Amino acid sequence: MTEEAKTDTATWDDVRRVRDQLMLELHLAGMEGREQWDKLQPKLLELEKSFEAGAHKAGSAMAAEVSALGAALKKLLGEISSKKPS
Repeated sequence: MTEEAKTDTATWDDVRRVRDQLMLELHLAGMEGREQWDKLQPKLLELEKSFEAGAHKAGSAMAAEVSALGAALKKLLGEISSKKPS
């Protein structure tokens, strides 16, 4: 496995881990968090299909999409986490 492929896989694994954590916390999220998730989820599913089909080998374009989606998921997770009752 090339170094680039390892990096893409690690980044994709990070995105999936954040997605899983978001799904666990969404039941506590307010309506705004759910609406944001509803916008991100189709992008995540599309990217997941592309990644599994080997598109991650396409290079920087896929890496940029994964990175952008990962950032959006982390932002949403941060927003949801900060609104949870202590």
